[in-house]
Amino acid sequence: MPIKLFHIQLLPIMSGVQKAMVDLITRLDRKKFEITVICKEEGELTDILTEWNIQFITVPSLVRNVNPLKDFSALKDITRILKEKKPDIVHTHSSKSGVIGRIAASHAGIPVIFHTIHGFSFHEFSSLTAKTIFIPIERLVSKYTDLHISVNQYDMDYAVKHKIIKKNKIIKVYNGIAPEENKRIPNLSGFKENLHIPADGLVVTQVGRLWRQKAPEVFVRTAIKILEHRKDVYFLLIGDGELRSKLERMITARRCEKNIKILGWRNDVDKILSITDVFMLTSLWEGLSIAILEAMVRKLPVVVSDIKGNRELVIENETGFLCKPNTPDAFYEKLSQLLESPAQRQKLGHLGYDRAQNDFSIKKTVSTLDKLYHGYFSKSAKEVKITGR
Repeated sequence: MPIKLFHIQLLPIMSGVQKAMVDLITRLDRKKFEITVICKEEGELTDILTEWNIQFITVPSLVRNVNPLKDFSALKDITRILKEKKPDIVHTHSSKSGVIGRIAASHAGIPVIFHTIHGFSFHEFSSLTAKTIFIPIERLVSKYTDLHISVNQYDMDYAVKHKIIKKNKIIKVYNGIAPEENKRIPNLSGFKENLHIPADGLVVTQVGRLWRQKAPEVFVRTAIKILEHRKDVYFLLIGDGELRSKLERMITARRCEKNIKILGWRNDVDKILSITDVFMLTSLWEGLSIAILEAMVRKLPVVVSDIKGNRELVIENETGFLCKPNTPDAFYEKLSQLLESPAQRQKLGHLGYDRAQNDFSIKKTVSTLDKLYHGYFSKSAKEVKITGR
């Protein structure tokens, strides 16, 4: 009989957290696993699950912001679903769905509970109040968790050092990428022109939700500064979110609409990355960015924030550049350097590709999780010789 594996997400979008889960569950052997995903509602994520013939269950009471009434309803709803479906393993993701999902799984008597930390809800840009609230919550729900999976070394070390999670209940497993499925698309005749970009225009792209975490204002301010000196560069923001209107006002105020374009969520990101010359990511915090990995396997040099997670992906001045967060001047300096040097762009891009292929293979990620699932399911976790990677 296959292992009944439930994954719990919150939003049905395809941001990095959801992509990491989809990359995993679509590669697990269906003869060994019967997979179901719980999330708030239908959307792009559930469309992809349907294409892969993976079951999903929606829980409308599961919301992103703290809402005691809805949160209690979500806890009851998910507990009821898990009691009815009786999965062998529940694997939760992110902070809100991770807390509610793990408590629900424990109340439902699920024998094995995993949680992936895609970056804690508290971080270097959090207030003291946020840390005071969220650290005790994570410490509490860790008691319901058989195994925590950290996608970077920093969060694992932090959790152990601050006694949030016991050392024997956490492991590092990097997100992975499949280079063979993320190649640059050649001969995209006319695609640049469709985006109103000249054939010889240079393209800088950022992918991510337009909200505080991604600091897209830094991307726009950097772009404006570059455009004060040259007009042959075009900046593309792929994503949407609550900051979109503010960003559009910033762009309009400087009359940069021609060169800075907010494209919203797209289903042709592969094509956009294939016409891109430099990839940027101005985030304030990350777990382990799938967006950066997708750029690296397309041989793009990257200019990204010097934050946890990113430091484990990017080697300074070898595969890209790390810049002080929230500092447009730092991004401007490194981006200008790359825009002036096609040779350096090519060199850093090729080295980044080699690093992504060798150190962040999706095959390694899937193999590790497969062994962990089977080891914990068979109640022989102590005998599973897995150290992560």
